[in-house]
Amino acid sequence: MVSHKHNRTNNNKYKNQYTIIFIIVIASLLYYFLSSTTTTTTTYLQQQQREQEQQQQQQEQQNTFKPLNNNSNNNKKDNNNNNINNINLLNNKKQKLKDNNNNNNKIKEEEDINKNNNIIEMSSRIVSKVSTGMMTSDGAGVKLRRIIGGPISDLDPFLLLDEFKSDDPNQYIAGFPSHPHRGFETVTYMLRGTMEHKDHKHNYGLLKANSVSWMSAGKGIIHSEMPIVDRDKVVWGFQLWVNLPKSHKMMEPRYQDIPAKDIPEVDEQGGGKTRIIAGVYKNITGPIAGIVTNPLYLDVKLSPGSTFSEEIPNDHQAFVYVFEGSARFGPKAKGKEVKTSQIGILQGGQDRNRIDVIAGDSDQGVRFLLVAGKPLNEPVARYGPFVMNTEAEIQQAFKDYQAGRF
Repeated sequence: MVSHKHNRTNNNKYKNQYTIIFIIVIASLLYYFLSSTTTTTTTYLQQQQREQEQQQQQQEQQNTFKPLNNNSNNNKKDNNNNNINNINLLNNKKQKLKDNNNNNNKIKEEEDINKNNNIIEMSSRIVSKVSTGMMTSDGAGVKLRRIIGGPISDLDPFLLLDEFKSDDPNQYIAGFPSHPHRGFETVTYMLRGTMEHKDHKHNYGLLKANSVSWMSAGKGIIHSEMPIVDRDKVVWGFQLWVNLPKSHKMMEPRYQDIPAKDIPEVDEQGGGKTRIIAGVYKNITGPIAGIVTNPLYLDVKLSPGSTFSEEIPNDHQAFVYVFEGSARFGPKAKGKEVKTSQIGILQGGQDRNRIDVIAGDSDQGVRFLLVAGKPLNEPVARYGPFVMNTEAEIQQAFKDYQAGRF
């Protein structure tokens, strides 16, 4: 009996132990399960939180980059605008270049036109002095207007310029009887009427309208110039004295008689014409040749408002004498008006190798002489019909003439 009781006690004891062990295992399993679940939950929550944070960061980045994208778009727009502006600038430059080319072409065309019209303002001489000739008489009482040798004493190499014009024979019929010359040249140009020339060297000339004589007195000549009364009774012409250099003052006398038909004429584009007595104009050479001062002598007639221009060597003295109408001479900005019976002295310079002319608007337009020649730059001794370099040479000229040594 005792033993069975003892076995039952042991069995209960073991049974209790197994129960405790089972409880412990179950508790451990439960703890592990709960711990695992908590960890998983925590991990999930943390992952969710991280995802939310990432989404928030992405949103913030989008919000942050959105203005940048706008700026980028703006920059693109600005770039596009800049490109458009650049294209516009380029087009403007091309247009300006085209306009400049057109302007250059127009300027070239104007220059060509001006060249054809003989106008180049940049190189024109200016009128330094304007003077009106004075009335006087010479020869045997011929009434005339003295232009050089009067108000203007001389204009190297030009010594004298007279205009004789009258429809009254009593004012010119006595003419210029026989008289001597030495040391210079005389140029007689007739516009109307007739003048007869004779000299002791047996030269003879009958100067009619638009004809010219060029006499080189040299060491001495004795001549006469006598008017012949025509139907209209008008005598109109000019006489110019041109000095000779010391080396030519004692040359053999020479006489050139040029009829009107041998004097070339050039029609001007704006209306009018130019007669070439001496020198070269538009590649046409006048009939007077072999003159040491290399003269230019033109008779220019222009229609109202028309233009004219001619080259004048830089080293030449030059003048214009207006005998019909009026005109402005020189550059447009500095042109001076020269009227009938006035002389205009043309001042040259290094870059002034032409004279530009604009005819007046009156019905007459203008008609003038353009004369130029190389200065001699020598001393001048002058008395009556003799022009030498010294007073002693003048005295010798008188002695030679009185002794018949001409």
